[in-house]
Amino acid sequence: MKANTVPWHEIQGDAILARRYTDTAVRRASWPLGEIVELASGLYVSEYVPANTPGAKPYLRVDNVRTALPNLTAVDMENVRADLVPGYARVSVRVGDVVIARTATLGRAFVVDRSLDGAVMSQHVTRLRLRDDHPGRISPHVLAAYLNTPAGKEAVLSRASGSTRLELTHHDLATVEIPQALAGVTLDGGYADRVAVLFAEMRESVTAARALCGALVGLPPQIEAGFRSCFTPFEAEPFEESMLPRFHAPAWGSVVSRMSARFRMVRLGDLAKIQRGAGTSSKEYRDRGIPYLRTSSLVNEGVDLFPDHYGDEATYEEHGQHIGAQDILLTIEGKIGCVAQLGVGERALIKNHIEVIRLLPSAPPSGFVTAWLGAWPAQLQLDRFTVVQTTIPGIASASRELLVPVDGTSVHDRACLADTMEKAQTCISRSISARSKLASELDRVSVLVVTATSQG
Repeated sequence: MKANTVPWHEIQGDAILARRYTDTAVRRASWPLGEIVELASGLYVSEYVPANTPGAKPYLRVDNVRTALPNLTAVDMENVRADLVPGYARVSVRVGDVVIARTATLGRAFVVDRSLDGAVMSQHVTRLRLRDDHPGRISPHVLAAYLNTPAGKEAVLSRASGSTRLELTHHDLATVEIPQALAGVTLDGGYADRVAVLFAEMRESVTAARALCGALVGLPPQIEAGFRSCFTPFEAEPFEESMLPRFHAPAWGSVVSRMSARFRMVRLGDLAKIQRGAGTSSKEYRDRGIPYLRTSSLVNEGVDLFPDHYGDEATYEEHGQHIGAQDILLTIEGKIGCVAQLGVGERALIKNHIEVIRLLPSAPPSGFVTAWLGAWPAQLQLDRFTVVQTTIPGIASASRELLVPVDGTSVHDRACLADTMEKAQTCISRSISARSKLASELDRVSVLVVTATSQG
């Protein structure tokens, strides 16, 4: 099949009939997507189970499908029992499958790695499984990279239809044209493993840092699990000025008592300058430039490497926040409590549902504070401050009241805290480094794909 395209600048006058420009169209060889992949979508599963349930598998929904990578943020993930899923083999994914959303947010694709092997798809998610005999033997990473390029997104979106929301049928997806030039893009044998390792290190280093911080409270595992779920089977604390139960949760009182007995606790507002993001309008959005981060952009224990919107330098200067390296971001409305720290070379514009936390020179290391804010003792504090507003939950400016340990009350506790701070700082630095390397790997393949398709 030949795909015909005409550069927009060659369209003249007020006539846009394609037939008029057939002679000047650029003709590129392509394959229908249906010739090179097997298409399958998932199904609706009504009952979710905890991740530690025997036979539990991740359940992939639309928001788990992001550009180049899945969204594995804990609050965005659900699990289902594979043995209760009808036709499990047909609706599950395996390593090497390309996954896309077929409703709502279209134009994103990622490749399944070991972390999602066997995951179940919802009815809004589609897998593209490359045929063993497909022409040209296109790599799944190359196919996903193409679908994430502007040309690939346009090819997919042009097949979407729907009166209330866009949707892709399998019939329409099968007609999406895939340039044959992609068969000439070769990746070294270690590429898939490097991406998988960096993606895991980016997330797991933060998880390790948070575990170190949570261990400072020193609770037995079963009691800690109770605190994590806000289950509070402890003695009630005296009610003071408010009858709102969350402000007097026995669990919270017990945690404060334990922390205060061992550490000097200081309000986050006394350790940092905290500023809320800016309200923006769509006219400020650009296709490239400085990332605009929203609550949905804080994923995978960090920031989305390929957010939906960007701003230019003028907007960055106009906002005057100059958000960059060492700044800590915290979501305060909607999906509350997601935390990320920016590294060297990373800048951002943030929406007003996020706060930027800029530590004072006297504060603990930024990596430790980042890990502490994501650890369960700080998350319990955020739960306590959360108020369900008219439409979404929020904490207003209560982040300033979050308690952070800054010193020990004994020689032993001082040494324990110092060791935790050092190790947490190392873990967060490792995560930021992995994120930077991962972005470089994904960008490199994207450049190869764009170059190949533009010259093919």
